[in-house]
Amino acid sequence: MSAVIDTLTSAEMRDPDRSDLEAFYRDYGKTLARAGAVQVEVAFVPVGAIAEDDAKQRASEIARRARAGESLAALGQPLDPPLAAGPTNFDVLRDRFGNVVVQALAHLAPGEISDPVRAMDGYWVTRLVAREPDVVPPLDDVADAVQQAWVQHEHDALLTREIERLRNQADVTITDAPLAGAR
Repeated sequence: MSAVIDTLTSAEMRDPDRSDLEAFYRDYGKTLARAGAVQVEVAFVPVGAIAEDDAKQRASEIARRARAGESLAALGQPLDPPLAAGPTNFDVLRDRFGNVVVQALAHLAPGEISDPVRAMDGYWVTRLVAREPDVVPPLDDVADAVQQAWVQHEHDALLTREIERLRNQADVTITDAPLAGAR
């Protein structure tokens, strides 16, 4: 099947030049953006030292009090080691807190506080203090990936046009009576 598809598109395929990649990258580059660094506050309620239900209730109370204006850092168990001051990369936070906590943070707007998030070690309540803009890498840093995406995009567009051309040229006659009436 792929050989047939390649035959339909190979005659018109070409390698992109720099201007093709630059034009394509204006839109496609956004998909390669890295999330901007964030400044966060967190409160942690471990499970194990206290019962699961008690930990969940404590985390819910922390979220309520934080939304009322109290500092998250003062409400939960102190972090050891504490978070570095200032913006932090999401990858660093993922290594420190786990993916589920970072996913909760990623959905917050600056100033918002998450509901309690259950991670393997306990409950986390997070506040997104600030977020820097996402970083789109320069074209030269991701040129190979952009070229591959351009080729795939062009291949798909050529295939779509060729299939449409073949459909327009086709003369189909349905001779089976039950199928002929079904549209």
